[in-house]
Amino acid sequence: MTAFTRDKGERSQRVPINCDRLSRVHLQQANTQEDFIMGQPLGRFTGYTPGDGGLLGDMESSWGTYFEELTQSEKLWLLSYVTGIITADASENYNPHDVADTITPVCERLDELTFGNQLGLAQFLIANL
Repeated sequence: MTAFTRDKGERSQRVPINCDRLSRVHLQQANTQEDFIMGQPLGRFTGYTPGDGGLLGDMESSWGTYFEELTQSEKLWLLSYVTGIITADASENYNPHDVADTITPVCERLDELTFGNQLGLAQFLIANL
């Protein structure tokens, strides 16, 4: 359980957040997107434990526990690359033949969304995988 401070005029209120439900309520409870993102180390989302080494250890060593050394553009590029690898070949977790025909026309219209809505959609999709 963790808590974020929400500004309520002259006073602040501590709002408890159940980390198991965080993906559903994160932006509703946090002051900003950074409140949600910061404070969530790599190990929260992966099987990585500090000191394990390997690729995730190298990434944390180079970029920090929260990848704070990466720019927004670098994080987006990395996210794009990771999703590209996940969807490059059929696997037990992904089958391109299971993608409905209705998805492609929507994908072709994603440029209609603002950057904030595109990012929010990405967060929503990841939280609901």
